[in-house]
Amino acid sequence: MVDYTAARGFLLYTATGWIFVVNLIVFLFTCWLGGVFFGAPSNEVLIALGAKDTVRLVQGEWWRFFTPVFIHVGMIHFAFNSLGLCVIGPRIEEIFGKRLFLLVYLGAGIAGNLCSALFTLGISAGASGALFGLLGAGWYLDRRFRRRLQEMSGGMLRGRSNFTILVIINVLFGFIMPGIDNAAHIGGLLFGIVATRAILHLRPNRLVLCNRRRGLRILLVTAVAMLMLAVAGVDRNFALQRLLVAADHVEPPLAYLYYSKALQLAPDAAALLYFKRGVLLLRGGAMREALNDLHTANRDPAVALKIKTFLDDYAAEGFSTEADFIRRSLSLHNFEL
Repeated sequence: MVDYTAARGFLLYTATGWIFVVNLIVFLFTCWLGGVFFGAPSNEVLIALGAKDTVRLVQGEWWRFFTPVFIHVGMIHFAFNSLGLCVIGPRIEEIFGKRLFLLVYLGAGIAGNLCSALFTLGISAGASGALFGLLGAGWYLDRRFRRRLQEMSGGMLRGRSNFTILVIINVLFGFIMPGIDNAAHIGGLLFGIVATRAILHLRPNRLVLCNRRRGLRILLVTAVAMLMLAVAGVDRNFALQRLLVAADHVEPPLAYLYYSKALQLAPDAAALLYFKRGVLLLRGGAMREALNDLHTANRDPAVALKIKTFLDDYAAEGFSTEADFIRRSLSLHNFEL
């Protein structure tokens, strides 16, 4: 039988329960807004709700370092993260208390999104970084104070291997499976470990001697490091360079997306970027779309010369008919090298 009193107490009086309720409300709203329940909502819906997006972060929407913590991409994503929260959350909350538990959870979520902004370019959302923060906290406590915690909690932490195995499996899973933002996982994990070390010094406990100055110093250094990550993550030139480098090493559909994002960040170099995207479209067989981009790029005389050189090479590759058609369409005969 379901213990409704215990369930009610969990939802109303624990920070873990509060987070679960917020995640559930946001998830149901996402389903309603996106028109799907089991499947993933569109990128437009995720962005509207606050998912992490490189371009919008650069454009000043810093709050996207925080909001993705509460957004989930489909039922499976929500179910797995909720299961992890309900299994690990109460253990850590019992040791830290509500406020410090929230500090670790939310701080790890933000740290995960900061690392995601630095190392990934796709749209991302989810509480995984925050959950990895809890894993990091549990791993640190389990590794340093296993015997003492067993005595204090009556076996709540039942073996050193529990958290270690969970961390290893989840990190490896993130590297193996496509579409998983492992940068956010590792960022959250590291924050959870460091924050736990600091928290243990902030108030008297039976694990370490209280040293508020040391605890505050660790938190201050962590906050400064996170601020530096945030500044780097929203730097326009850094993001633009990453997009252009990535576009040269991915499949055409994703390269097209990266060039499109780069166009939003570099209006001064729009002609050159339209040229690069036009070449990508042309080689992908999208002649009409390629002509549109090349026509826009052709308005810059310097880029028009690049187009002419490219078309000469394109004709030499055996596409003389297509190259001549593009020359006539763009009136490139007016330009001479």
